[in-house]
Amino acid sequence: MIKDRLAKLRELMSENNIDVYLVLTEDFHGSEYVGDYFKSREFISGFDGSAGSVVVTKTKAYLWTDGRYFIQAKNQLKDSGIELKKMGEDETILEFLEEKAKTKDSLTVAMDGRCISASLAEKISKINNIKIIEELDLVGEIWSDRPIFKSKPVWILDEKYCGVSALEKLENVKKETREDCLLVTSLDEIAWLLNLRGDDIAYTPVFYSYFLMDIKDEKNTLYISGDCIVGDVKKYLMNLKIEIKEYNEIFNDVKNIKDSSVRCSKHSLNFRLKKSFNKSNNLILDYTPIYKMKAIKNKVECDNMKKAHLMDGVSLIKFLYRLKAGEFKNVNEYRLGEILGEYKSANPTYVEESFEPIVGCDENGAIIHYSPKKEESKNIGDSQLVLIDAGSHYLEGTTDITRTISLGKVTEKMKHIYTAVLKGHLRLQNMVFKKGCSGTTLDGVAREALWKEGLDYNHGTGHGVGYLLSVHEGPNSIRFRVADEKISNIPFEKGMITSNEPGCYIEGEFGVRIENLILCEEENEGFLKFEPLTLVPYDKNLIDYEKLDETEKKMLKEYGELVVKSVGDKLESDELDWLKQEVSFN
Repeated sequence: MIKDRLAKLRELMSENNIDVYLVLTEDFHGSEYVGDYFKSREFISGFDGSAGSVVVTKTKAYLWTDGRYFIQAKNQLKDSGIELKKMGEDETILEFLEEKAKTKDSLTVAMDGRCISASLAEKISKINNIKIIEELDLVGEIWSDRPIFKSKPVWILDEKYCGVSALEKLENVKKETREDCLLVTSLDEIAWLLNLRGDDIAYTPVFYSYFLMDIKDEKNTLYISGDCIVGDVKKYLMNLKIEIKEYNEIFNDVKNIKDSSVRCSKHSLNFRLKKSFNKSNNLILDYTPIYKMKAIKNKVECDNMKKAHLMDGVSLIKFLYRLKAGEFKNVNEYRLGEILGEYKSANPTYVEESFEPIVGCDENGAIIHYSPKKEESKNIGDSQLVLIDAGSHYLEGTTDITRTISLGKVTEKMKHIYTAVLKGHLRLQNMVFKKGCSGTTLDGVAREALWKEGLDYNHGTGHGVGYLLSVHEGPNSIRFRVADEKISNIPFEKGMITSNEPGCYIEGEFGVRIENLILCEEENEGFLKFEPLTLVPYDKNLIDYEKLDETEKKMLKEYGELVVKSVGDKLESDELDWLKQEVSFN
C-alpha cells in the first residue's frame, strides 16, 4: 500500500517536473500533535510517531526521525521502500539536499508551503542550485478519503484556573513587544493569551486560529472559523475589543501591512504566510514574548497544578494497587491504557488525555514512544515489566507521569538498570542550583549513574509542560544537546514546570523510564530547587536498595512520606496499606 502511494506521488512529481518532494509532520501552525487532516506524513509512509519528515526523490524515499522513534520507525518502515535516517547520527535533511543539489544545475524541491516553517523553508532556499515550489499539496491529491478540516467551538477557561485575565495578558504582551505588529501563529500561545481552549487537535486543547496585534494602531484581530465562536465567547471577545475575522483572511490582511516592523512566531509561521507579506515590511522571526510568559506559571496556576497532580496521583495509585494484585492480568496493553484512563476520567474536572498512552510490556517497553494498537497489543499476563507513560488534562492543569512496573519475576539486570535510572531521577529531583543554570547544566546529573555503567538514553531528560495546553512546551528543558542556542541555554525561573524522566532501553528485552513533573521554586537568595508535583510511588520490587547511597536512601524515604501524606486520606484502607508497604524499606 505504501509503495503504491509513493508510486502515485512520483507520477505527480514527474508531471510537475519535481526532483524532491517534502512531507513534514506539521499543520499550518507547526503544532507538535496535528489533526487527522494533516497526517500526510503518516499517510505516505505508514510511520505514525509524533515527529518525522519524509523526503521523496524520483527513485528513493527517506524518513528522518529522532531517537524516541528509531525502533518504532524501523519496524513500521519495513517493506515500505523508505529508508530510515536517524537524527543526531545521520546527515540532516539540509545536508542531504545540499549533496543532491551538487549533482544538478537546478534541483526543484516542492512542498505544501503552509505545512513547513518559514525558517526551514528559507534555509532550503539558500542552498545553491535549489528552486522551491511551495504551492503543491501532492499528498492531498492522492489522498482520496482525507478527513475534513473543520474546527470545533472554543470555550472560556475561567480566571480561577488561569490566575490572570486575558486583558492583563494582552497589556503585558503589548508592553514587551517593541515592533509595530505581533503575529501569533502558535496555537497554544493564542489559547494562553486569550484564556480560551478548544478541541481541534487530540491531546492539546487548542483551536485553529491566527492572532494579529497591531500595536501601532491599537487593534487586535483573531482569525478563526466563525462556527467556533458560540455562546458567551463572542461577547467575551467583544469585551476584550478583539475583532473576529474568518480564518483564511489572514493571508489577505498581511498583504495590506506596509512599512512596518512585524514580529512573527519563529517556529510556527508557515512559509506561505510569510511570503504573503508585503516586501516593504521588516519581518522579525523570533520567539514571541508569550513563549516565555506562559512557561512561568503564576501562583494560581502552580496551586492548581498541585491539585491536578493530587487527583492524578490518587487515580494512579488505585490503578497500580489493582494492577499489582493481578486484577488486569487478562487484558492487553491497549486495554490497560483504557482502564487507566477510566480511573482518571472519573475526576470531576478531567478534560482529556494529554497524549496517547504509552503502555509497553517487556520488549515493547524498549520502544521509547510505543503506543499499542487495539488489535495488535501484547497481553500483559505473562509479562515481567510494563512501562506506562500517561498524562491528563484537568481544568487545574496538565500531568505527565511514567512508571515502570514489575508484574512477574524480576531479574538482577532489571533491578540493576532500574536502580541506576532511579538514582539519576532522585538526584535531579532534589537538586539545589544557582540561579542562571539551564537544562544543559543539569542534564548530566540524571545520566551520571547510567554513564558510569556505559549506558545512556536517546532522548532529553526533561521538557516544559503547559497549563491545560501542550504537554511539551518550551523554553525550559533538560538536555545536553543544544538544539537552539538561544533557547536551550535559557535559565530556569521560579514557576517553570518541567519533566524529570531519565530512562534506559535494552532493545528486544525491556525498557525502564521513571518520570515526575517538578516545579522550580526559590531555595534561598541566589539559588533555586525543584519540588515534585507527581505523587505516585516507585516500584519497590525493582529497587536494589543496597546500591543506593545514604543520600539517595534519604531522598527515596522523603518522597515516599510525601506521597503517603498527600494522598493517604483519599484512599481506601487496603489501598493505603499497600501504599505504605510500597514506600517502606525498613
